[in-house]
Amino acid sequence: ERSAPLDDPAATWNGHTERSATMRFDPSVTSPSQTRNFVSSTARAWGLGDIGQIAELLTSEIVTNAVEHGGTGGTISVHALPAGLRVEVS
Repeated sequence: ERSAPLDDPAATWNGHTERSATMRFDPSVTSPSQTRNFVSSTARAWGLGDIGQIAELLTSEIVTNAVEHGGTGGTISVHALPAGLRVEVS
């Protein structure tokens, strides 16, 4: 049996437990930073730190656009998948 590398996100997957986390954000200049920290800390807690760094950057861009161009707050949800993360901003 092949052993997965420690940095392999699939190695931390527990298919019996769904992992997700949600946070609401305000239409504030601090929201991109707050949501970035939320995604990063959630990914680290799940053992998905490297993927979390990429998701953190993308989250920051999307939330910045929502706040600056839409003038609205919203909700960010992070879901663990067998090979990574799904981040939803609504």
